[in-house]
Amino acid sequence: FYRVLKKEKNDYLSRLNPPVVELERKILHLQAEEPAELKEHLEHLGLLGDLHRVGRRIPVWPFDTNTIKSFAATIVMPGGLFFLQWFFS
Repeated sequence: FYRVLKKEKNDYLSRLNPPVVELERKILHLQAEEPAELKEHLEHLGLLGDLHRVGRRIPVWPFDTNTIKSFAATIVMPGGLFFLQWFFS
């Protein structure tokens, strides 16, 4: 299940790359020639950047790792410390 989610996430992110490269090429070409078109391309590039940031945050594990970390910090760690204290006393 992890591999499927990871593959889908990578596919999504890789589909965003060609439009970004094309826009960067257009922006470099239009740098001083067409201000209105340049502005439009920059806005589009910003939107693609937003999509990329959202895509990077797509979880690939079938469970919430933050919940597991919280559980470990609140239950397992104190229990482990109690065990160590009991073991060494």
